[in-house]
Amino acid sequence: MVGKYWRFWNDIVNYQIFIEQQNFNKWHFVELSNDHKPDLPSKFKRIISNCGRVEPYIAETGEKIGPARVWLLHEQIPGLAMSRSFGDYVASTVGVSSEPEITHYKMEANQAFLVVASDGVWEVFSNEEIQKFVITHWSPDMTAKKIDDICELIVGESTKRWQEEDEVIDEISIVIAYLQK
Repeated sequence: MVGKYWRFWNDIVNYQIFIEQQNFNKWHFVELSNDHKPDLPSKFKRIISNCGRVEPYIAETGEKIGPARVWLLHEQIPGLAMSRSFGDYVASTVGVSSEPEITHYKMEANQAFLVVASDGVWEVFSNEEIQKFVITHWSPDMTAKKIDDICELIVGESTKRWQEEDEVIDEISIVIAYLQK
């Protein structure tokens, strides 16, 4: 069963976790992907070595605003806040990669959830919070409707958290798959 919800879908889904049930109802999560932020050392090095620049947006007042972004060396484009993107030709010229990250994970549990979401969710939720949110709403008789409800609750809470912290709301997209052996 899969539940999905998206407010906007403009950027690459950039992070996934797998939540599985261990012995006697104990749940844990496994990270299935890595952050693709341009200020992480390996990503930063790749962008700089391709004559790009990594820094937040700088306002006319000199104030740094928002997360680290990828820029051309002498131009204020593309301003991408990630180091991986599909179809962004300008960003690809300075080391932003379109290479997919492929992860294999063997499911050991009898039941589990795969959570795939955009940075609009992961910027305001930790892995632990998402796990707790999903498991709190889990029941042995999971249905697609219940999973859709969990997705909508996470999107609603993500939107609320963004509104409390910023004038802009990032793309908020999530897909949750409930898996059983």
